[in-house]
Amino acid sequence: MRIKEEFKKSGYFWLPSAPNKKFPGTLSISDGGVIDLEVVELFEPVDWDSSDWESIRNRLNWEPAFSNHFKRIVGHIETDEITLDGCRINKGLSYYKTGLSKSVLRVSRAFTGVKYNEDEIPRFKILIFSIDGINNWIGRSATDIEKLIQGENISFQHPEEISFNLANGMELSITFKQGRSESLSPREQRITQRTYFKLVSQDARELDDFTSVAEKIINFLCFAMGDVVCFDSMEVASENPPPLPPSEENSGYDKIGLLPINIFYSSQFYSKDKPSDFNWLFKFGQIQNDAGRIICNWINAYEELDPTFNLYFLATMRTQPSFEAKFLTLVTGLEIYHRRTSDEKQMDEAEFDELVEILIENCSPEKRIWLEGRLKFANEIVLRKRIKRLIEPFKNLFGNKENRKKLINRIVDTRNYLTHYDLSLKSKAAKGWDLQVLCQKVEVLFQLHFLQLMGFSEKDINSIADRQLWTKLQF
Repeated sequence: MRIKEEFKKSGYFWLPSAPNKKFPGTLSISDGGVIDLEVVELFEPVDWDSSDWESIRNRLNWEPAFSNHFKRIVGHIETDEITLDGCRINKGLSYYKTGLSKSVLRVSRAFTGVKYNEDEIPRFKILIFSIDGINNWIGRSATDIEKLIQGENISFQHPEEISFNLANGMELSITFKQGRSESLSPREQRITQRTYFKLVSQDARELDDFTSVAEKIINFLCFAMGDVVCFDSMEVASENPPPLPPSEENSGYDKIGLLPINIFYSSQFYSKDKPSDFNWLFKFGQIQNDAGRIICNWINAYEELDPTFNLYFLATMRTQPSFEAKFLTLVTGLEIYHRRTSDEKQMDEAEFDELVEILIENCSPEKRIWLEGRLKFANEIVLRKRIKRLIEPFKNLFGNKENRKKLINRIVDTRNYLTHYDLSLKSKAAKGWDLQVLCQKVEVLFQLHFLQLMGFSEKDINSIADRQLWTKLQF
């Protein structure tokens, strides 16, 4: 999660089950969504008057007998209430001479503006989030701007909101908000625009139901923009907001009349650098007439292909320490993708079952369990055939028949050498620069299938390949 401004606030914190024992401390949220809570004292204080020094020493060393996980901590930070979920003590310092102790806790998720009870499960109907780089990728701006020459008002027409229904019953909208920003020049007025995603459910749902969809959307944008992108804001609307004093009735509420709750957590992928405009695979303008279907196809595909998506992003979002690891991750992802999208087997299922039965019957009793294990997946097609099938729909992009055969052999030999350490394949396996080039081609094969999965036409896929993927295919 992108944290643009330093978040460091002091306050008091306590366990919901022990509201009378409050701890002074500081809550910090750093770029990337990493949440740390530093409190003076331990949440389970040591009795310094005790003569059981062995027990005290164990507690200070965080022995298993000492609880260092807390499901929920609540508190007040300056002007806000706060709820912190999934808290784990990272570091504890105690000074037995003075009786002073300090804990640093790592927090999984923070809700600002609300304080939940110990076992309360938050439920919401609306999630609004923004993603860095989205304004440029969407590429829509306000139109029909009119300035009143003698006045100070500027009026403008918002871009039309884009909405469509998801298979899980939610509605997803891409919405736009404009505002006027301050300028140092009295002769200049500036209009700023931000793009937001909004998820709406008719029934109240737990936060994970919303963030699951939001993270699929952010992965979609990582794929489309060819770079790591992060949430830069996230808020939910509470169904039953607490009443405000009469003096504040018109402040703090959003346009739908519900009190917004800001959410912070560490998202799956993060980069300190903002996404580049030069890596885009496709822009929103290329799919704007069919955006609903394409994004829905992407989200729905996770039902069966979740491991495939995870491996692709693990390999491509700057997380792999070496090209060997990246290559193996990509090839494993492609193998899983083909397994889950094709039912092709080595032979007819009935014929295979009959063969297995004969083999088991003629096997010595003490070897049958071993043989059954070996035969369990024996009807699966081999990796070489899977890669060939995956290349087939896009064979025109991978050169002539001979070039495609060399590429398949190179992928299979390199995978088998790295996985099985077969020394006979050492000279055939890609290394160094050749391995980097091979990774690029396997990544392109992944991208082509994802485009097809989302419903891009053959013409559009070829256009994207010619424009964005051509250089990766030429080496």
